[in-house]
Amino acid sequence: RDKAAWIMTGAIAIALLIFVIEEGLRSKNVFGGTENALGSVNGTDIKRIEFEEKLKKLEQRYTQMGYPMDENTRAQQRDRLWDELVETAVLGKEFDKLGLEVTDKELGDFLYGQNPPPDFAQRFTDPQTGKFDEKQAYQTVQQIKKQKNSPDYISFFGEYIPALVKVRKREKLETMMSNSVYAPKWLIEKTTAENSQIASISFVNIPYITIPDSSIKITDAEISEYVNKNKALFPQEKSAGVDYVFFSAAPSKTDSAALFQQLVNLKDSFARTNEIATVLQNESSQNAFYDSYISRKEIKIVNIDTIIKAPQGTVFGPYLDGGSYVLSRVLSTRVMPENIKVRHILIATHKQAQSGQMTQVRDETVAKKGSRQHCTGN
Repeated sequence: RDKAAWIMTGAIAIALLIFVIEEGLRSKNVFGGTENALGSVNGTDIKRIEFEEKLKKLEQRYTQMGYPMDENTRAQQRDRLWDELVETAVLGKEFDKLGLEVTDKELGDFLYGQNPPPDFAQRFTDPQTGKFDEKQAYQTVQQIKKQKNSPDYISFFGEYIPALVKVRKREKLETMMSNSVYAPKWLIEKTTAENSQIASISFVNIPYITIPDSSIKITDAEISEYVNKNKALFPQEKSAGVDYVFFSAAPSKTDSAALFQQLVNLKDSFARTNEIATVLQNESSQNAFYDSYISRKEIKIVNIDTIIKAPQGTVFGPYLDGGSYVLSRVLSTRVMPENIKVRHILIATHKQAQSGQMTQVRDETVAKKGSRQHCTGN
């Protein structure tokens, strides 16, 4: 008898599985059916819209309670909701067939009695005394009952109470099934005798780890014999060959000659144009146009000494620099000293007072005159 509850639970689980499998075989897809139905269980369709709405409410409830709603949690809630809807579809007809009901009086005794639901009792428990206040709970429920359009009414009477009713009906069904199971006396005595039997054995245990690997010699013949006797453990896949073709990315002599001739044809227009940046962009130059002076030490290209000595406007090339053909044009040259010493004198016309306001200390004309005098003196 003490195992009857486990037997009944297993029977219910098997029954649920059979209903789902039968419907799946009928439609060839458990989640088949119409476009608006996720599945059909025991002739009852589980609507897609209803499922998505319930799942959305579950996610909102978890978020409001401060729980993280990641993909793993969302998948668990989706599976739990599916199992709940399947159970409702299967057990609902059994409840109706057996005439199982939960009256208002029974529900009231359950909510305000000695053993209320833990989550409901926690809401109305005095934190100082730790006792459940059934009067406050009753008054709060009656107040919610009067507000039929409020979110509390929809949550409590539309979701929480139906869930409690279903739990109570399931408990009644399990109790009926448990009480209907009969175990004969001889089976109980036999099970008790088998559980109480005691055997005494002796054995010797030699772990493999206590035997050094160096002391065991395995020959090739022994390996071959073992493989031949256990061919199923060593399946061989069909071998396959791989063909590949190698293409060199280096330019051919024809490519190099064509590129060289392209730069030769560009040389005259490159020497006359004033739109240097546009030409470089149109010709897909590897180096962008830098419109400024660069010191001789910073230029690291071949033929630099010859190029900078050429007159302004001269185009040098094409020539090979590393792995690239280059056209160089002298735009301008300038001789600049390597070190420049700068000195300056600042003469203020205003100063900031402690209050933060700016006050004038001298006229701008006087300041400029003093500046010129200092410059002349230096």
